[in-house]
Amino acid sequence: MNSSEELQEWLKMVLSAMVSRPDEIEVEKKSDEMGVLYTVRMAKEDRGMLIGRGGINVNAVRTLLRHIGRMIDVRASLVLEMPPLKSQTDN
Repeated sequence: MNSSEELQEWLKMVLSAMVSRPDEIEVEKKSDEMGVLYTVRMAKEDRGMLIGRGGINVNAVRTLLRHIGRMIDVRASLVLEMPPLKSQTDN
């Protein structure tokens, strides 16, 4: 297992501890010359908890991810793939 895969497992563990449906957390990893992008999918109900008021939770996770990534020479970033809100799917 390489450093970016270990970071992926760490990220999944942290995010799973923050939500009510940890079995629905998926972390996809894509690497390119710019670094590693982790895309996270979650249950619709867990959106708010994962983001936090004003984005405080997701920003804290992003900060930790970047700092840990620097320690192991991985340029890491995080994107949340958001399921649509009910009002967005009714149109």
